[in-house]
Amino acid sequence: MAVLLACIGYALAYALAPLLLVLPHELGHGLAALACGARGVNVVVGAEPRRLGLRLGPLDIRVRELNPPRWLMYGTARWDNDDFSRGQSVFCAAAGPLTTLVLVLAYSVSGAATSGVIRWMFWFLFFGGVSSFLATALPIRYGRFFGPYAGRVSDGQRIREVLSS
Repeated sequence: MAVLLACIGYALAYALAPLLLVLPHELGHGLAALACGARGVNVVVGAEPRRLGLRLGPLDIRVRELNPPRWLMYGTARWDNDDFSRGQSVFCAAAGPLTTLVLVLAYSVSGAATSGVIRWMFWFLFFGGVSSFLATALPIRYGRFFGPYAGRVSDGQRIREVLSS
């Protein structure tokens, strides 16, 4: 029975990861950019086509609800102007991983406080969040293993480049 609950919890976490891990991470970047004066922010999650959309003033959000495995954890946040100070640029780059870190803590508490399928779902989201935090916070250039991110730099690398310029 425990194996069945774990499998169902994993399936739920897998299906909800774009909305419960990737979207908040990208919204962290986007809201930080708006706070720093960006006039418009586009947040995208998942592969094309992104059928779900929401526009809230200068914030445009596009999400594909179910994604193929290579695109499961894909998301970006872009804004119209990038004439921020060094501090603002670091703040915008760090906001995504910091949001993920808060989610990791929340999912660990939720996993400890619940039971059954929901408990498994929160623990899988916790472990996915830890790996997401590490993959975005460490200063690296993504290789082919990272699928749609291949050739791009992590948030941590972006911070490193801003601070060294």
